[in-house]
Amino acid sequence: IFGSHTLFDRGKQSGRFQQGLMGLGLGTVELVPFWKIERVVVEDLDLGEKEVRGLRPPLELVGWDVVLVKASGRRLSVGQVIVPGEEELVQEGFGRAVAVAEAIGALVEKPVRVEAAVEEAAGDQVEAGG
Repeated sequence: IFGSHTLFDRGKQSGRFQQGLMGLGLGTVELVPFWKIERVVVEDLDLGEKEVRGLRPPLELVGWDVVLVKASGRRLSVGQVIVPGEEELVQEGFGRAVAVAEAIGALVEKPVRVEAAVEEAAGDQVEAGG
């Protein structure tokens, strides 16, 4: 599995990804052996201030974070999905985040947990494996 700064290699039994700032190439490169990964989690992404002062933003955004949880308890974000807060787009975005987590979980042979609040609201519309 690979992304712009993410590579999970079954042959090398490790994941390598850059924790940076908006793809600017800032940050550190993490190397995580598969055996150090305890689980893969999808959680709500904190997008900052919720209280709006003055003019409302043109659209509300929601997001999810795909996180590797190491056996040590350390949590490493490997990717985010951010979408406008419209129901149809929320379901699509949530589905994409779960699909990425499940793909990583299958590759590293670790369980996937969905800890995002939208899972409860989505009911049977989006199912997470794991």
